[in-house]
Amino acid sequence: MTNLRKHITFGLCCLLFLPACSVPKSGAFETISTDEIPFGLSAAQTTIPQSATTTSPQFSDPPGTDYEQVDLYFIRNAAVTKVQRLVKSPVDANGTLTALTEGLIDDANNDGLRSAIPSTLQASVNVDRGVATVNATRAFLNSLSAVDQRLAIAQIVLTLTSRPGIGQVVFYVDGRAIVVPRGRGDLSSAGEPVTFDDYTNIIVGS
Repeated sequence: MTNLRKHITFGLCCLLFLPACSVPKSGAFETISTDEIPFGLSAAQTTIPQSATTTSPQFSDPPGTDYEQVDLYFIRNAAVTKVQRLVKSPVDANGTLTALTEGLIDDANNDGLRSAIPSTLQASVNVDRGVATVNATRAFLNSLSAVDQRLAIAQIVLTLTSRPGIGQVVFYVDGRAIVVPRGRGDLSSAGEPVTFDDYTNIIVGS
């Protein structure tokens, strides 16, 4: 009987103290010392939350736009080297030449590269049976030194012949066939097609 009274008394004490353990419904919050916070709860977050979308500053087209990789050729010292770029699909010969004319995109990997092709180049490309005919304005070559003329022609030929379906390039200025320098420094005949192989001797880093 004595034990039964002890259990009843203990149970009543628990019921009396239980409300004191619950979360108060009113009253001011008290600041807890940092020393009293369990380790890990007060630690700084070191994992950056993953973003739902990734935006590339290089592209301003809407999400879902298709791109294809294009080989463009730029100048390093007195030679040319390949730079790969994603261009909005579909890419034809004129789109490829436009991408080349736009020049280099700011990138650490492009240090030391340049282009001999003026950004103001006005030219069109027509492809027929594997031959790309480039028709430019007279200002294109007149604005370049003899060295840069050879490098600019190399840039265009190597870039266009890297595209499927193009094996040769012919150059016209204001509708008239012209001679162009090859990679070795010799000149083609007026209207004579030149090829990728005519400029392999000045390619570096490809």
